[in-house]
Amino acid sequence: MQALFPQPLTICMNKLLCTVLLSALPLSGMAQVVQSGDWFDDMAKDADRFYTRDRLTRLGVAMGVGAVVANTNADQSIQNSIQAGRNSGTDNFSTSVKQIGEWKYMLPISWGISALLPKDNGGLQTWGNLTLRSIVVGTPSTLIGQRLAGASRPNEEGVAVPDSKWRPLQDDNSVSGHSFVGAIPFLAMAELNPNSIGLKTLGYAASFAVPFSRVNDNDHYPSQAALGWYMAYESVQTVMEGGKRKATALRIVPIQMAHGQLGLGLQKSW
Repeated sequence: MQALFPQPLTICMNKLLCTVLLSALPLSGMAQVVQSGDWFDDMAKDADRFYTRDRLTRLGVAMGVGAVVANTNADQSIQNSIQAGRNSGTDNFSTSVKQIGEWKYMLPISWGISALLPKDNGGLQTWGNLTLRSIVVGTPSTLIGQRLAGASRPNEEGVAVPDSKWRPLQDDNSVSGHSFVGAIPFLAMAELNPNSIGLKTLGYAASFAVPFSRVNDNDHYPSQAALGWYMAYESVQTVMEGGKRKATALRIVPIQMAHGQLGLGLQKSW
């Protein structure tokens, strides 16, 4: 029976994943992620923090920059330069890392680590929890961005004009999903090691591996890979913020009124 992946690819993937996981083991001064023990409650609070005015403004600016690059000759020019430098080495590298950007792999891996290991306040279990929640909180915006802008892949078959130009609702490649998912495990590792310059630098550098593979393999334009990476960055930052709320945050909360009656009120948090 033929293996799902070629043996060299499987070995390389395993080595890379092991490197990430081992790097996420507890070190002195590790950052922590707020975990209440109720996943649904934690994820609801993550979503509450993600969809704030400040973060949506930053995402809007990022999409605006991406639009400028995508709708001018800049995207194709960068793409041409990268393709000109493509060789067997870059192809082998891309092959070894691109599966990390698959939802179907990273979701069960991160879920399993988060669920099966004891809560460790900054170690491997925390890495799994942070990775899982970051993927979950950022996925809706990534999917919306993909479809809303409607750009195509390089040399995509079945479309009239396979270029980076935005054609709203006509296609779904404007934000690279692989880049989004593939950056999160490494960004999580970086954020969990704030006192280790080496690991933090390694994490941020490695977070560009999957985005690079998408451009190298001619599966996405640079702007699409960059937007996927930025979605990942904002998602990880959202979960890392924990229970801290912005001063401008307003919530609708139940309140007890006179004579035992219940009502709704606005709560502002500082």
